[in-house]
Amino acid sequence: MKGIVGRAPVLVLAGIVALVGTVYLLAILNAVPPHPDLDVYLRAARDFGSGRPLYDSYLQAPGDPALRYGFIYPPLFAILLWPLTLIPAALAPTLWLLGTQAALGAAFFLVFRQFGAGRSLVLLGLAVTLAFYPLWAEGSQSQANLPILMLVTLGIIGVSRDRDRSGAWLGLAAALKLTPGLLLLWLLWERRFRAAAWMLGGLASAIALGAVVRPADSLAYVRDVVPMLAGGTAYYSNQSLAGVAARLFTANPYTRPILQLPLEHILVLVLVAAAGVWWALTAPMKGTRQSRLEGGRPMIARAFTFLPLLPLASSVSWEHHLVILLPLVWLVLVTLSDRQWPVPQTAVFALSLLCLLAIPHLPFGPPYGTDFARAAHTGSPLLILGANRLLVGTVLLFLTAPRLLSRQSSAAAPVEFRWPWSRAMGAGAPQSTWSSSELDRPA
Repeated sequence: MKGIVGRAPVLVLAGIVALVGTVYLLAILNAVPPHPDLDVYLRAARDFGSGRPLYDSYLQAPGDPALRYGFIYPPLFAILLWPLTLIPAALAPTLWLLGTQAALGAAFFLVFRQFGAGRSLVLLGLAVTLAFYPLWAEGSQSQANLPILMLVTLGIIGVSRDRDRSGAWLGLAAALKLTPGLLLLWLLWERRFRAAAWMLGGLASAIALGAVVRPADSLAYVRDVVPMLAGGTAYYSNQSLAGVAARLFTANPYTRPILQLPLEHILVLVLVAAAGVWWALTAPMKGTRQSRLEGGRPMIARAFTFLPLLPLASSVSWEHHLVILLPLVWLVLVTLSDRQWPVPQTAVFALSLLCLLAIPHLPFGPPYGTDFARAAHTGSPLLILGANRLLVGTVLLFLTAPRLLSRQSSAAAPVEFRWPWSRAMGAGAPQSTWSSSELDRPA
């Protein structure tokens, strides 16, 4: 009986993970249409194999460039996916789902193992991850952001542990999707010039491969596709600073602007620059020697607090792009547990998560495109916040993360899981604590 009581917290967390995981799996397996983005990827891969242009269908489609149903990634993306066209079409979605979820698992494992998280904390991290709304959008649309997340995590952790060649992972991520290229600024800020060179080398090599194999498509991508996407969109799902500014301050088909600004893009540049300055002033303190003593933890923390800048600064950031926030969420969980869940910081973090978890994004109210939806995005401050809650959660996490990660303990010690009420129970009360060595033990 005593053993069951001692394991009760772990059993509760395991039950929560099983419940949330089941709902998540049902959500991504029953999405309609079944594989919207994967179908676009596979069509481009088949075009590559047949020698057809990759971007004609996108460039010739009518309507908002950000919403056109066509291939918009660099040629390397289609080249890498070409092997999927050689297997039976019915198997491709399953393999893609398994591969992307494996990439998520690899990134999750890298972060929690890096900081020696115990079993209970790992279970809590799984529950939060599986309830993360951008992940639901990612899986249901068969998107490709989880491999990007894995590459970014590999690069950040590797560089932070003095493996400069790991910068090549960041270069490959930037070659597949442009926004990870902003991590070059993080490397330059850290004065990790060799890692920055590896990143640029990986990026240049990937671009060169695409240019050699498909020169005309590479030119079309740079000359036509990128400028069209850079224009952004005011569509409701665009959760970047540019997206919300377009909704509020420009005449557009989707919202009623509260004020029309002729130079709205200048405002966006100012906001992005201000966000960069905020990060530079508030990021965890630099200190190469201390960073190495702590397994690179301060440097990893600075990199992870930089990650929200990627979707905020992009011209178009759909819901699924926000999976890039997960490493920061994981690190904050580790830190708050290590600090015994201080109430103010835990409350602020919970508020950030509330905006980013699945439940607040259930389809309440009339669908997008109605008069109510157009007014909801610009009608009042409260409605604006509600309509842009993913952006609100991203901004709140970005602004508060340095404080949430302050006064960290040494990463060399195992991170034990402490329940928020453990201090109230008294120092002698039993707690659920697991050392990192217990990760490999059966429950």
